[in-house]
Parts: sequence; structure tokens; C-alpha cells
Amino acid sequence: MTAQPTQHRGALPRVCTLVGPREQMQLEAATADRLTLVPRSTVHKICDDVAAGHADGVIISAAMVREGDVPVLRTLAHDLPPTPIVGLVSDGGTTMLAGTLLLGRAGVTRLVDVRDRTGWGALRNAFTLQLPEEAVRTALTAIFAAVEVEPDGTRTRCSEGLRRFVAAIFAPDATTLARITAEFGLPPSTINSRFERIGLPSPKRYLALAKLVRAAYLGEAQGLSLRIISERLEMSSAQSYSRAVRKLTGLSGGEFRRAVHGPAMLERFKAAVVTPYREILRTFDPLRSRVSLTKSSPSDRAA
Repeated sequence: MTAQPTQHRGALPRVCTLVGPREQMQLEAATADRLTLVPRSTVHKICDDVAAGHADGVIISAAMVREGDVPVLRTLAHDLPPTPIVGLVSDGGTTMLAGTLLLGRAGVTRLVDVRDRTGWGALRNAFTLQLPEEAVRTALTAIFAAVEVEPDGTRTRCSEGLRRFVAAIFAPDATTLARITAEFGLPPSTINSRFERIGLPSPKRYLALAKLVRAAYLGEAQGLSLRIISERLEMSSAQSYSRAVRKLTGLSGGEFRRAVHGPAMLERFKAAVVTPYREILRTFDPLRSRVSLTKSSPSDRAA
């Protein structure tokens, strides 16, 4: 499988559909400004898209589901990275009823009945996808909490620039620092200088560890091979991925997958580049030219 370009932030979410011709026309009319619909002819093709990271969501008509689709749907619902899957109910025929039961057996728990006038709105709202994938949302929430939440539970919001930088290093298309800083209209040397001047690890260190967090979460999905994981991380091959992992952790790609799950790697990320620098990060804005803190010593950070 050849890796396709990853969806750029700001593009409409890509939703694979397995629906009838009339339903497809209705979907296109109802979601034209919200989703990019990608029609597929089989559940297997949808499963391939989700595994490769080429789909942000799935819509499957209950009328299109057959008994033989249940094992593949179960893989889609349970063994691949979490992806919104919506079962579409558009009429009350026996085929639709049977398909609804099959979707339930496969583990698809969200059904939207568009026979009701509120159904189309519910369908659009099922894909709130200018958000990153679920594991990334978990990581960002934990990282910002580690920076912003005081021991007494009060919260002081960190700078918008820091939030944008952290979100950028966890994005699916975050392959190089140059690619990230280009979005901010800054050269890598400028960002590097700001991190160095304030006493933080390098931006490349943050990016490399963020990739490991994403890799660890992807590795939890049993339906993904190391080759697919490397493609999801936009690396050239499974061998290239394993070399990068070994350089950072001393483990091969397979060993890393078996030994380090997503939550554990997220804790490693926080322990390495967040918690020791919490006081700096609380006021640091990497996208502004003036920095409000001076470089601190290790003893200051340990205090």
C-alpha cells in the first residue's frame, strides 16, 4: 500500500460511506459544507482506509450490511484506531431492520435515523472533526493539565502560542520541524533559538517524543501492522520507523510496540519535557519574539 497524503489541518473531515445511491445524494446535500464524502463499495475497502489513516469517520447504511460483513465491521470497531462510525437508518424496510441488528452485533453503537427531520443535524454533529484523533486529544488534555493546573486545583491558562506548538507537534502531518514552523511563518532557527534561550529542550526533541506517543497509541490497535504504523507517521518504511524508534528508545519497532503502550509513553513525554519545565512553560510563548523568562539553571528547575 502506498501512503497517501495526510489530511491537512483545516481541510474538511474525510468520511468513507457505504450507502445506497439515493442515500449518497442525500448525504452530499446535507453535508456539503461539513464533510468530504468518500464512497466505497465494500466494508473491506473502508477498513483499509481507516487502517491507513485515510478516513476521519465512517457512515454505513444499515440497508447495505450483510451477515458476511460482521467480522470486518467488528475489526473496524474494535481493532483499529478509534474512528467515529455511524450507522445510517433511512427507511423502515426489513433489510434496514436486519442491517441494524448486524451493526449492533459488530459493535457499532451509534445509529442515526434520518427519517426524523432532526436526523440530518445529528449526523452532521457526529463528526466534529476539526479535532485531532482521540489519542491526540487525550495527550493534549493531559499535557496542558500538567502545565496549567496548580496543586490546589486552580488553573492558569498557558499562552496560545504554546498551545499551538504542542498541538502542531502531535498533528498527523507533523513530519519535520521545518514543516511545523512554516505554518507559523517562522524559520526553524528562530524557534530553536527561543527554546534554547529559555532553557527548554529543543523543539526537535519535543517533536520526536510526540511521534513516539502517537506511535505507541497506534501500536495498541492490533489491526495495524508496523508497515501501516510507519505510513501513518509518514515514514518511508517499517525499517525506517524501527531505526528511528531504536535511536530514541533502544528498542526495535516490535519491541517498543509490545513494551510501551500509549498512556505509558505519554507519561514518559511529560516526565522528559513537561514536568521538569512546568514553571517555564506556564508563561512561555514560542511564537512571540519577546520571552518573559530568563534561562534557568537545573537547580532552579528542581526547586
